[in-house]
Amino acid sequence: MTLVDFLRDRLDYLIATGRRAKLGPDTRGVVADDDIAPLLHNEDGQFDLPERVIADAKAKLHIVALHAGHHRCGPRDYDNDNPCPTLRYLALPHAGDADYNPAWRP
Repeated sequence: MTLVDFLRDRLDYLIATGRRAKLGPDTRGVVADDDIAPLLHNEDGQFDLPERVIADAKAKLHIVALHAGHHRCGPRDYDNDNPCPTLRYLALPHAGDADYNPAWRP
């Protein structure tokens, strides 16, 4: 699995997770299954709205698309076998995942 494949899988999962979550009856809370709820927390421990989670993941997918394959990022050339720092940093929050390759660390 390449870093690009890894990121696409994780971001697609976040989009699907955001779509499965629903706003609560008072529109201030998010109703989510136990497996979804931890994925919708922001840095402050508060729930992000599912739409924000989806928009964030979609924006990151665009960044992945721009940095996938052979390209120049800064002064160097990169490819899927030697991913650029941008992709490495995007993957860092997923470092605890079993499929994360420690060689991808920035």
